[in-house]
Amino acid sequence: MHERDCGKCKICGSSNHLTVHHKLPKARGGGGTLENCICWCRDCHRNYHNKWGLTTSDDYGNPVGEYRSANKVHKKKKRRRR
Repeated sequence: MHERDCGKCKICGSSNHLTVHHKLPKARGGGGTLENCICWCRDCHRNYHNKWGLTTSDDYGNPVGEYRSANKVHKKKKRRRR
């Protein structure tokens, strides 16, 4: 995974304090597969989970599908292409 992600956080590009983020959280059935894991630095990882909790994300920290914030359930709207 570190080789695939070039040893850098996929969000900010930092190479310090890297952690493993599970795009589909283990608590929601996600596994430790290479496809489900990405490198994020400690700060980006903490900021994401403090804001979104246990949600499904893409590689760059964007919530996917249903997500929770401030005890409300939201559904991500698809953007229209212009």
